[in-house]
Amino acid sequence: IELLPAFEFPWHKEARSGFRSRWFEQFPDADKDTPIYQDVTHGITPPGIEYYLPLFFDETATLFDYLPGATHVFTAD
Repeated sequence: IELLPAFEFPWHKEARSGFRSRWFEQFPDADKDTPIYQDVTHGITPPGIEYYLPLFFDETATLFDYLPGATHVFTAD
């Protein structure tokens, strides 16, 4: 059995490439020497990368996107 690290984002080469192109769409004045950008480029998972989750995807969704429109949601305090 091989257990792989679990991430909330894809870490394959295509996803990292998408991250890099979306990085400059979101931060056009950013420098390529930014530590997070460099880590992703070199396949290193930087701390806090989950904050940049949308940059790994063309679109993102939440649980609510999958629920019918008339769904009632209750929370307990």
